[in-house]
Amino acid sequence: MERKKKKIREDLGYLRTNKIPLLKSRVYTPKEYVAEEEKLEAQLSARKDSEDVSDVAVRETMKDIEKLSELYVAQDALQYKVKKGFEAFENRFVAVCDPLGWLSELSFVSHQIRLTISSLSVFEMQ
Repeated sequence: MERKKKKIREDLGYLRTNKIPLLKSRVYTPKEYVAEEEKLEAQLSARKDSEDVSDVAVRETMKDIEKLSELYVAQDALQYKVKKGFEAFENRFVAVCDPLGWLSELSFVSHQIRLTISSLSVFEMQ
């Protein structure tokens, strides 16, 4: 994303710096020059908008991670550990017996999962 924005800025800078030579050599007519400049500005604006949407999505994802896990710093890096009721979702497959079975379907963890989900519902209301 950053490389694409940089390339567009460079193209826009080149266009603006060399406006007179480009027009004199008839590389662009005045209308084509304006159209090209507007096209590049629109592309840059679209990239910025896309980046803003991405930033919002990352913030929302972080909120979900904070709700579902415990965050801590270890070895100079942000780590997380899922909350007790969601431990079953850390590993999708059951190591013993059915290698294709979903852990969430196992009766011995379903009760704990329901309890944790209900605690999240209380968390959401706050």
